[in-house]
Amino acid sequence: MAGDKLPWRDLAQSRRLDLAAIARLDFETPDLDRFPALRLAREALEAGGAAPIVLNAANEVAVAGFLAERLAFPEIARFVGRALDSLDFSAPQTIEDVLEIDRATRSSVEALMTEDCH
Repeated sequence: MAGDKLPWRDLAQSRRLDLAAIARLDFETPDLDRFPALRLAREALEAGGAAPIVLNAANEVAVAGFLAERLAFPEIARFVGRALDSLDFSAPQTIEDVLEIDRATRSSVEALMTEDCH
């Protein structure tokens, strides 16, 4: 990876954010239909148990698929949602449970992406 350019590397060259120059920030209630990943994150947090682990693992696999140009950006939330809907785990009791939920979710999402992309 020595000669490869990282996709976010150019962002580091941008100017620093000067909040004093902006002087004002406005916040609105987010539109969860327009931002489905935010809706999924909130639902996973509310559900608790294994849901946040599934959300994180599925998101990491889907984002990697996006960065590898295997899927479009909006599909990230679709695959995360499918993982949350399809994987049924008990709440983890040990770190081994967490690691197994993470492994199974990653494997499942990878399989879903491969199936959908072919």
